[in-house]
Amino acid sequence: MKITYGTALAEGKAGPLADAVHVEVTPLGAGAALVDGIGHSAAVVRTAQRAAEVAAIVAAHRDAQAGLLAAADTVPAYPGSPNATAAVVSVGLDGRVEVATAGQVAAHAWYPERGELLRLTPAQVVGQWVRHALAGSTITATSRAALEALPVMTALDSYVLLGLAHASVSTIAWTALRGQDASPAALVLTSNGVRLGGAELEKRGTQLGGEPQALAEELVAAGQAAPLDDPDRAVDDAAAVVLAITYGEDS
Repeated sequence: MKITYGTALAEGKAGPLADAVHVEVTPLGAGAALVDGIGHSAAVVRTAQRAAEVAAIVAAHRDAQAGLLAAADTVPAYPGSPNATAAVVSVGLDGRVEVATAGQVAAHAWYPERGELLRLTPAQVVGQWVRHALAGSTITATSRAALEALPVMTALDSYVLLGLAHASVSTIAWTALRGQDASPAALVLTSNGVRLGGAELEKRGTQLGGEPQALAEELVAAGQAAPLDDPDRAVDDAAAVVLAITYGEDS
């Protein structure tokens, strides 16, 4: 198995860069982490950098879940403590791929043979929670559509339900890829500042032929250039990690 990767970061207009990435490739496997700090204070910046490094190192020789929980242990919860959201992926020597997340950092898997980019992680934000609740409610489809169209729903997507400071084995999202999804050609992590939908991500991956570094840089640049839902908001930091996996080759 051969793994190549690319990473990219760009500072936004809200303050110091508080996104962080780290990739660790060892004889035991590979781990990658993207951490999106909540806020831009010096403490948040340090927290994101430390958490990303710890998560990737642990994930490389254990798995994504262990990596995310190890990162959470570096972010103690106390009044006013720094916090961050994160996604972690791991690739074992046997090709087993796992993903774990806390918050709204997105992880996607790319399957070129079927032309599909599959989102692996839920967005753990208030807006998505409300949409999920509406989907299971007894209100009519017309009423549900009207509620989902309200501007407040977009605003609620900025309120994170879970960060590393309160992450536990019971609250994080985690899965191993199985069945037809077990062997993606690439894994893509993006922070909240990469404001691109799945179709746009897929289009750029196809155009660049999956070259990891070029794709990571393109995603960050395009994400920051995308129009904001709220013109009064500052452009956020943007970060991307791309892992390309070739199965059956020596690394």
